[in-house]
Amino acid sequence: MLAVRGYQTEFNATERESELAKCQAEKERELANIEQHYARLKKPVRKPTNPPDLAGHKEETGEKSAPSTQDDQPISAMVEAITKSVETTLRTLLENRSDFSVGSILRSSRRTPWWRKQENLKLQLEKATEPSYHHNFILAEVRRLFKDKLGITQDIDFIMHAPADAANVHAYKYEDGPSPDTDNIAFDLMWNYSSPWNTFLLNFLLCKFQLRCTSETWPIRKEDDYVEEILWERYKRLRTLWKNAQPKLTTKGVLETPAEHETQLLEESRRLGKESRQATHRRNKYNHRKMVLEHIVVMKSEAPDDDDLRSWKWLQ
Repeated sequence: MLAVRGYQTEFNATERESELAKCQAEKERELANIEQHYARLKKPVRKPTNPPDLAGHKEETGEKSAPSTQDDQPISAMVEAITKSVETTLRTLLENRSDFSVGSILRSSRRTPWWRKQENLKLQLEKATEPSYHHNFILAEVRRLFKDKLGITQDIDFIMHAPADAANVHAYKYEDGPSPDTDNIAFDLMWNYSSPWNTFLLNFLLCKFQLRCTSETWPIRKEDDYVEEILWERYKRLRTLWKNAQPKLTTKGVLETPAEHETQLLEESRRLGKESRQATHRRNKYNHRKMVLEHIVVMKSEAPDDDDLRSWKWLQ
């Protein structure tokens, strides 16, 4: 038995040594293949030499290499164009006394994606915890600001708004054109609130809103981000109203006639009037029920032993 065990142990050791030798040989082959592969990649690239006859021809004709100033001309032209654009923008800001635009640019430049996410979370939390009359007050003042600056009395009047000239919008966005006129506001209704033209005007309205809040000492004040979002929503609503009132294509593929367009505007006016009356009716009904509930809670609180007080307070 001892002899058999010794033989098995010797056989196992010999087998392990052979396996190790095979593994080592395979590794060496792999390393050799890798070295050959990289040796082929690192072969030097021969650079073509100029023929002697061409070099002699250049020396005979006396040709000279192009000066380096030609390569610098595009760069200098670009620098001059950027400088001119910056100077025009600053001059426009100073002439219009639009300090609000400078502040808005600085504020927007600091808005990284993480910062915007944090601001949105903070804004949503504020909206969820604030009383409803705070939001209603700010919304009413935003509506009043739009009516004062645009010269309208109702939202339906915005369908007659004259959009900004496309050439001026293009010059302001891509060239060194003047900024929008803040005395006669004209939105670029082809684009949403994020376009440079509309952003400039909405920042102007935001500045006027905060100045009015300070001068009139409002009891409710909000940060710029809060008011800015309401301004965006207000512009989106007015833009949708304007687009719906534009002449549309008929089933024949042509634009509506003036008579058909007038009929469409009347129908749109009736629809908006109906929605406004329904919203006013629901709002008044809710306020009436709220007032009655508060009165009942006060009466129940004055009663010495009233078991229904908790239920009425829960409804409140």
